[in-house]
Amino acid sequence: MSARELQGKEGGAGGGRDYETVTPTGQLDVPVKGNEVLSNILYDCTASNATVNIKLFGSASVVNVGIKGQNEAAIKDNDGRRHGLHINSSGQTLVDNFYLGDGSLPGHEHGGFIARNSKGTTTFRHLNIQNFPDNGIYGSTPGKQNNGYEIHFRNSYIRNCVSGMYRLSSGTIENCTAITDAAPPNKIRNKDRGPGKEVGTTTNANRGVWVRNNGNVKITNSDFYHPHTSNIASILADGGSRVSVSNSRFGPMAKADWGKGNVTFDAQCGGNPSQAAPNGVPLTAEEAASGTSSADGTKIPPQGISGGPGLSGQEAQNTIGTETGVPFETPVGVPKEEGQRYVK
Repeated sequence: MSARELQGKEGGAGGGRDYETVTPTGQLDVPVKGNEVLSNILYDCTASNATVNIKLFGSASVVNVGIKGQNEAAIKDNDGRRHGLHINSSGQTLVDNFYLGDGSLPGHEHGGFIARNSKGTTTFRHLNIQNFPDNGIYGSTPGKQNNGYEIHFRNSYIRNCVSGMYRLSSGTIENCTAITDAAPPNKIRNKDRGPGKEVGTTTNANRGVWVRNNGNVKITNSDFYHPHTSNIASILADGGSRVSVSNSRFGPMAKADWGKGNVTFDAQCGGNPSQAAPNGVPLTAEEAASGTSSADGTKIPPQGISGGPGLSGQEAQNTIGTETGVPFETPVGVPKEEGQRYVK
């Protein structure tokens, strides 16, 4: 199904911008191609067997989109893995004000996955991803191609995902939060995927950031909360990767578990991490779809919540590479291209 052939469409409003509610009756694939922007949509997946898989190709983007309800384990890409967001970038891609905070049932895998052959740059802003039995965002495989692909995370919140909350090869992480305070759902491992093949997950396997494949990542002004009862670090750099961390906070783990591998910390790093979602992060699917946020620095309750910065898809796209609406020091340049279409 194309992005313009949405099923179960209803009108809606969320205190910000108007949005559409889409109610899948089973598996819904939403491809977004070229320079299209999928914007201001709430996908209601609260019914049994309802699930959505958003697939971005080229320089496509997602702005103000929320997925409400737990994703079922029905989706499989041709690699056998299940995720709610799939990116195959060949240019400059934006995901802004996106909610996947209700998590998944056992057997799902990553919140988002980035294909190995991706090129260019992907920018994530105002993400809320929680309770997935594998990575929050799995974006490290493009590093194997050595083609300069980068990922930039800004003002985002990922919680209780196994392996790596933010998993990448090269890029930056600024004003983001990674939290572990409960075990994620069980996962299905390797070729044994299928009903009854789940394996258990624990809080011990969760890394806040995992950098791989000769990557180079800079982390600034971010918070990492993990009780760590094993030797898995909040930040892991392996496969020849390097990570530099400045002005960030860790706890309650020991300082020795802040980072493993080639990870360096400046003198402004310390304890007492915030467990709150950064300002601008949507706390429900409805907030994401309407382009609003009630994040105010208050700790989010322990369970995944049901379900930005008040921008339309076009306005958000136009902020990339400018100082307007971009609360970080290193702007990521994504030029506005002629003929861009905005999909609602």
